[in-house]
Amino acid sequence: MSHRIGLTATTIVASKWGGATNHGLRTGGMQEMFRIEKDCDRVVTRLRLSGRLESDLIASIRSAMSDCAAQKILDLSEVTLVDLGVVRFLIRCEDEGIELVQCPPYVREWILRERAEGE
Repeated sequence: MSHRIGLTATTIVASKWGGATNHGLRTGGMQEMFRIEKDCDRVVTRLRLSGRLESDLIASIRSAMSDCAAQKILDLSEVTLVDLGVVRFLIRCEDEGIELVQCPPYVREWILRERAEGE
């Protein structure tokens, strides 16, 4: 049996309704487009990102990463779509030492191409 002392788990859901973004719990009539699941202990903060990542959600991701452990991991295993702003954000994350895990192949390729164009 495993215990993680000081573990905090949070889920943030962002949905779009009529062009506006609602950060919070999923409500009736709204289609969930993006979710953050946060696991935080004294050593590692891990965010599992799910759904469509769009540039207007970067502040929410940054906010979720800001409090907790120094070592940060972004798990992209359930990401279905990203835009250019998100790719550039992911590049900055890697440059800041944030680990990207389970990165979809098309996102990794896009990151590599953006890095090559920036050189």
